[in-house]
Formats: sequence, C-alpha cells, structure tokens
Amino acid sequence: MSDDPNHLDIIYSIEDISEERAAKQAEAHALQTAQAANKAKSDLLANVSHEVRTPINLIQGMTEMLKDKPLDEETLKQIRLIEQGTETLLSQVNQLLDLTRIENQKLELVPEDFDLSQMVRDVVAMSEARAAGKGLKIHLEQVSDDLRVHGDKTRLRQILLNLIGNALKYTEKGSVTVAVNALMKGQSQYLVQLAIKDTGKGIDQGLAQRLFQRFSKGDHDESVPSTGLGLSISKELVELMGGDIHVDSTPGEGLTFTVNLVLDKASDKPAAVVENTSGPKG
Repeated sequence: MSDDPNHLDIIYSIEDISEERAAKQAEAHALQTAQAANKAKSDLLANVSHEVRTPINLIQGMTEMLKDKPLDEETLKQIRLIEQGTETLLSQVNQLLDLTRIENQKLELVPEDFDLSQMVRDVVAMSEARAAGKGLKIHLEQVSDDLRVHGDKTRLRQILLNLIGNALKYTEKGSVTVAVNALMKGQSQYLVQLAIKDTGKGIDQGLAQRLFQRFSKGDHDESVPSTGLGLSISKELVELMGGDIHVDSTPGEGLTFTVNLVLDKASDKPAAVVENTSGPKG
C-alpha cells in the first residue's frame, strides 16, 4: 500500500457463479417441463373423457328404448346390468373431468339455497336399491327436517354419493348409516357434520389415511377398498368448500367417513321480479 495520499488502491474480487446460474437454469427448465407434462396429461384426460361420453350416452339411449318394449324378466335383468355398468362408467368419466378441472384450478362452486335434510334423504333413497341388491340396510339419522343452507348442492350431493357408494361397495353384510348433525354458528351459519359409517371389514388406521390418495389402495389386498378417484375428489371438493374430511377405521369394525363444513343459512328471500321496461307502456 502506498503512502502517497493521491494513490488509490483497487481490490478486485472474482466469484465464480457459473454453477449457481446453471443450477437455477436447470431448476427453471425442470419446472417448465413438469408444467408442460401436467398440462399434456390434463388435456389428454379431458379429451378422452369427452370422447368416451359419446358412446356411453348412445348405450344409455338404446337401453332406454329397449325397456319400452315387451320383454321377459331375464332380458330386463340383463338390461338393468347394462344400465348399472354404463352409470358406473359415466361416473368414472365425470370424475376424470373433475380431476382435470381441479388440477387446472377451473372447478368453481355454484352455491344456491337448498334444504340439506331433503337432499340427504334423496341421496339415501337413490342408494337404497343398490343396498338392497347386496342384502344391506341403509339407515338415515337426522336432527332436523328443515335445514335450509346456502352452498353447492350438486357438489355436496356428489360427495355423499361417493362416500355412500364406497361404503356399499366394501360392505358384505350389515348396514351403512348416514348421520347429519348441524349446530348454529352465530346468526348466519351452520356447523354441519356428515358421517357415513359402514359395517365392512375395516382396515388399519395407518392404511386408512392413504384412502384419499389418487389411484391408491388402502392395501395390496384386492378385498381392501380401492379408492380410484372418488374419495380423492371428494376430499378436494370438501376442501374447496373450506371444510375437512377424515376417516376412522379399526380392522373388523368398518370405516367411518366424517365431513365437517361451515355453511351459510339460506336467505329464503323470494327471487326479485324484474319489470320489463323495454316495451311501450299504455
């Protein structure tokens, strides 16, 4: 260092950031690749689902036409089996469409005022024939005959159908019980709990937590519930509504799925009448 006051010392510092830059570029490239792959998958699922719906609708239309003809009991039984198969297939297709909408954040709730108690009764009634076909009973426990709420009725019905359908599928004897409980939260909301309990084989609680994973099974045993997409999408829908869902199970004692939601009270206001002022008055 010089003693000359006019002398300026300059110190250079060189840092090699080529590896850091390369790592960031690789990370960005990997993210873009993953996003492109996810979009391609979603687009494929959506396209395939739409294409499959066409022949399904054709089969459903033809079976309806056949039922209008004079048929013997055995033929009617076979037609009913075709109907059950097409309904199951259509349900799976709709689940795939929902999956693509959820992944692309395009699934939107459509809230409306409705009677929750009546909706649950209707869903249970829709499930009675399937339960009877397996020699099972389906019970409904309710605390209110008139529970008017504001929420997405269609999606909530879909959740219930998925959970009840899963319970009926994996229960060989006994029953499925649907319980509805609601408590007031303040002046304008309900704390709603829906529970679906079956008397099936049940599984270990640790394995039960895997039931909400897409395309997973609670166990490798084929006799153990295989969730496909129904339970996974139900969880996605419940969380989209701001609620939560969990499962409790003990081997040999069945499973209980519980959904907790906060729903607004229905307004119960009549629809506004819009006066047509575009035409002449007189």
